[in-house]
Amino acid sequence: MKKSNKAKKKSNEIKKLLKIESVPKNISEALERNKEFLLEALSEAGAVSAEIEYNGSGDSGQVESVIVLDKKGSALKLASNTVKIYSVSSTFEGKGWENKFVLEEKKLGDALSSLAELLLDYNHIDWYNNDGGFGKVVVDLKEGSIKLQHNQRIMTDEYSEFDF
Repeated sequence: MKKSNKAKKKSNEIKKLLKIESVPKNISEALERNKEFLLEALSEAGAVSAEIEYNGSGDSGQVESVIVLDKKGSALKLASNTVKIYSVSSTFEGKGWENKFVLEEKKLGDALSSLAELLLDYNHIDWYNNDGGFGKVVVDLKEGSIKLQHNQRIMTDEYSEFDF
């Protein structure tokens, strides 16, 4: 027996509430939930893709831009769109680091910036120290994917010695 659209919608709402009510156990789980929340919010805003560009070096870094596109390739204005996502704060407790997960409502653009920073931290990419790095996070709603595309700047030295 097939579920009616009303029953499916109710079932999806219950699943969503259960995900929100239970706190993630680790960063991987928080990222997976945030992915679902963000893909849904972007879809509701009429987006088909998003790109979050970042750049850093010399002990600092920041998200440079967040661009969200509709199916015509036009940039969407997201000033009033919000989404609930998990933020992560880490503290050193006793013998190691402990993560605390807090569900926060953020503007969609800010949530995408937070996602980029969390992905960089989760993948242990040192994108803001020394020569730093740059790249982008690409969100593809058709594929249901989020990809981190990173470039690391590396300074090299070449030694030469000459006798006269």
